[in-house]
Formats: sequence, structure tokens, C-alpha cells
Amino acid sequence: MTRLASVTCFAIASIGVSAQIEPVAAQDDGRINIYRYVLGVDVPQAPALVAMGVAPNQVLLGSAPKPLSATVLAVFGRGGETQLGAAVDVAPYYFLGGGVRELESYRSGSLAGRALRVLTKTLLSFAAVRTPADLNSPLVSVGLRSTFHDPHDPISNTALPENIAAALARAQYPLTDIEEEGMDDRGVDLAPVYAAARRESRARAGDAQVSAGWGVTARAVGGALGGSDLDDARHALWVTAQYTTGARYDVIATVQFRNAFHDDDRFWLGAALRRKRDGADVQAGLYYDTASKQLHPGVAVDSRLSQHLGVVVSLIAQADPPQLTGPRRIRFGVMGRWFAASDRP
Repeated sequence: MTRLASVTCFAIASIGVSAQIEPVAAQDDGRINIYRYVLGVDVPQAPALVAMGVAPNQVLLGSAPKPLSATVLAVFGRGGETQLGAAVDVAPYYFLGGGVRELESYRSGSLAGRALRVLTKTLLSFAAVRTPADLNSPLVSVGLRSTFHDPHDPISNTALPENIAAALARAQYPLTDIEEEGMDDRGVDLAPVYAAARRESRARAGDAQVSAGWGVTARAVGGALGGSDLDDARHALWVTAQYTTGARYDVIATVQFRNAFHDDDRFWLGAALRRKRDGADVQAGLYYDTASKQLHPGVAVDSRLSQHLGVVVSLIAQADPPQLTGPRRIRFGVMGRWFAASDRP
């Protein structure tokens, strides 16, 4: 686990150094850097952690992912059992240098335009979790997640790019030598512009964000990651929809197919209500496990601490996947995460 922790810390540090989103607003030629408009709200769960079954909520957000994120978590069960884990998520489109696009092309309703937007919101996820069952053989997972419908996209459905360009144009004397909280490198305070876009996008009612994912989890016997040393691989598939009723509430529904392609496959069918606030969201819900034939309630508080940092605290009654052996049990979880975002809370 020491070696695993070292590798994870190095990955998170590398991301933190390399993932500075270039503050480029709308250009005169109509080209923008789409990652200039990432809002740090509704950060979805890491797909690899979902595949393991250790995500803080089993009723999953349908919102679009951030281009980069890193997660550490601790899950505490009865009897002093503790699971420690970490995950790193990256959008391949961002990792390969994508992002500078024509605004008109990004907003296009054509098949090509829609497909490219889905590509920008596709995420690869890698995670490892140490479990009490075998401290020397952590669970490892890889996941893939895409957002297929995103009516809360701030580029497509708000005037955020135009408003940022207008705010920069109105600044007659950019204070380039001053660095202050809430100001970009041209000295223009864009915090009110981003705040307005957050309010507008989160309040957009009458449509649902829809995402789906897949992940596979296995135990790395003896801590080795070679293919021949991975044991008891288990697949998970899921689809989730997040419907916005207004500025304060979202209704979420999730279907997970756990242990897919195995004799002991099962479904987790979940629903939740999410109360949205400026500094923290509160989500309460439950899911039904078709194997245990039990309902599992849960509640979580999702707080944003700064531009790039958030914390999720959860209390759930968990139905364990096979690698996390045990019956239904109460779990308390704390998850911290770093994510790429352009706005500030």
C-alpha cells in the first residue's frame, strides 16, 4: 500500500502542476478554449470507484465530468473496518491537447457536433482501494464514463463565453501586474460572470442530464498489477439521469448492473433528491438491491471548499460487492477531491 500511495500522490501532484486551465476567452476569430468555462459544481463520482461500489453515493450524478480530477477517500464500517482508496480521472480529449474549438462548431446541433461534445465529456478513471480482507492485495479498477445529454452545459446553453469576452473588452486598463483572488491574469474580476452562469445552468429546469458508465474491478494479488496476478474480475454497468426541477432541487435516478456476466449478477435501482445550495449540496436517497431484496438508504453532503477542492461526507447502508465481503452494513465515508475548474465559489 505504501508503494500504491506513493504512485497515487505522484499522479495527483503531476496533475496539479500540469492541469492549469489556460485562461483564454472568446477570440475574435470565434475560437475558444472550452476548458476555460468549466464550472466547479455537480462533480460526478469517479467511475472506477463506482465500479468498486465504494462511491459515497450509489445514486449517481448524471452531470458532465471535469476534465481532470483526483480523489482520496476513507470508508469506515462497523467493527473498525476501514477502506482507504484513491482515484485519478482524466478526459482523453483534454489529455491529448483538445479544447481549442470554434464556438459555433461546439454548439452545433449536427450529429458530428453532438458526437464531439460527448467525446469532450468522456472520462477514463483509475482507482485502487485497500480493504481489510487482504491488506497486501488492493482492489484495482478502471472505468469509463460518458455524458450523452447535458442541458446544463454552460457553453451551449448560457452566454458565458460571450459574457466573459464582453467583460474583458470593457476593461480599458487591465491590471496585469496585480494578482488578486477572483481576478484573472488580465486583472478583470470575472467572478460575477461565472456566478451568473452557475445560477443559470443549475436552474435550467425541464430536462435531464444523462450519463452512462462501465468499470471492471479485480484484486491485485500480492500488490502486483500484472494481468496474471489479477483475481476475480467483476464488471459493472450503469446509467443515470439527473432531472432539474428548478434552482434548488434535482431528482436523480440510477440503474446499476453489478457483477455483470456472472452467475451472481444483481441490479441496484436507486432514486434520490438533491438539495442544491451555493456552498454545499445535500443528497438523500435509497436504492434497492435485487440480490438481497433490501432497500439501502443514504445521505451525503457535497461541499466545495475552494476553486479546485471539494469534500463529500456520506452515511449509507451499503450492499457489498463480492470483493468487499459482508452483508448489509452502515458505512461512514469521507472523500476529498481536487478537480479542474475555472470559476471560484
